[in-house]
Amino acid sequence: MFTRFILIFFSFVFLIKTSNAGTLTDLLLTDTVKSLDPAQRAAQGGIGVSLWVILFYIFYLGTIWSFNAAMLITENQLAPQRRKFAKYFCRANIFLAAGDTAMFIAFLVAYLFPDAFATPEGSQKLMQLLLLGVFTTSLTMSVYYAYIGFYYRERFAGGAWDLVLLLVLVFFVIRLVLHYNPENVWFSMTLPPGQPNYSSWLRNTPLFIYGLGIVLVVLYLTWKELRGVQERLNKVIDLCIIGAMCALLFSFAMYALDVFYSHKIPHAYIWIIYTLKTLAYMVAFFLMWLGEFYFGRRLAT
Repeated sequence: MFTRFILIFFSFVFLIKTSNAGTLTDLLLTDTVKSLDPAQRAAQGGIGVSLWVILFYIFYLGTIWSFNAAMLITENQLAPQRRKFAKYFCRANIFLAAGDTAMFIAFLVAYLFPDAFATPEGSQKLMQLLLLGVFTTSLTMSVYYAYIGFYYRERFAGGAWDLVLLLVLVFFVIRLVLHYNPENVWFSMTLPPGQPNYSSWLRNTPLFIYGLGIVLVVLYLTWKELRGVQERLNKVIDLCIIGAMCALLFSFAMYALDVFYSHKIPHAYIWIIYTLKTLAYMVAFFLMWLGEFYFGRRLAT
């Protein structure tokens, strides 16, 4: 219990410190990239990545990859009927971690080799690297919720491709296509102060439709199943999945503020949104592992 408390405490410390430093996608870039013009960036000191950013990513990625490894290692210990849907939680979090790892690599390169990007040419290369990181995280997040859809299919739809899953896949494809919209504005700093990023609204709307939708469906069906479950272990598993889905709902609330209202929220307070959103995902992947892999493994014995 004491060890768990220490881990939770340090997670809050790292998240708060990194958020103040401007971590996590557009906020980090807005704080560290003073201008999108290479010559101006070089004159203003280029780009600076805080040590707290690097420490946060080491902590966060170390945590999520550890849970992913734990899920992969114990996957074969699950009963076959449970393994066929539990595995999708593992796949979802692998994509989540992979996208964040790509972003971390961009930040780490900027932190370790600041002099390499001091010139306008080098600064331009770094911006391309950062754009690749942002683009990758957006794609992997799209896949994350698609895998939640596959979890629904195998657990609640008997493996059938029903209307719910088809809607998930349709909006998933739309979301992917919108990533290649030539009007996309990936860095909100290019817009005048106070102007909404409508291209961000457009490409994120499908994610809200199928991501939020499938989370609500899984939450409802798990709650419905819980009411009829008699075995204590099955109840605990269902409660873990309900908790994970609630954490994802909370993350969507924070994400909505980030996407649709960031131009109105004082910049000094946006870090709170990112901190809470990241904590929500950490709670979600912990409960997914706890329910389907830790307690779920006991059903096989």
